[in-house]
Amino acid sequence: MKSVALWGEKPAEEEGEEQSVNALCFNPDGSQLLAAVGARILVYDTAEGILRSALSGHGDVVNALSYATDGTRFASGGADK
Repeated sequence: MKSVALWGEKPAEEEGEEQSVNALCFNPDGSQLLAAVGARILVYDTAEGILRSALSGHGDVVNALSYATDGTRFASGGADK
C-alpha cells in the first residue's frame, strides 16, 4: 500500500518562532481536524483541506484536545492551566 498526501499545510510561525504540533483530534464525523500548535488551535476542514479558523485564548502551549462524543464541543488543555 502506498500513501498519498491529499493536502498539507505547515502551521504558520508565530512571533518568529517555529511551532510544533502538540496534539491532533478529529471530530466524531471526521469533517474537522483540530491541531494544537503552540498556544493556538487550528481548525481544518478535512474535505477541502483548508484552514477554517485559528483559535487563540490559551496563554501557553496547548498539549491536549478532545471532542465531545456528539461533536458539538471540544476541550483543550495547556501549560497555562
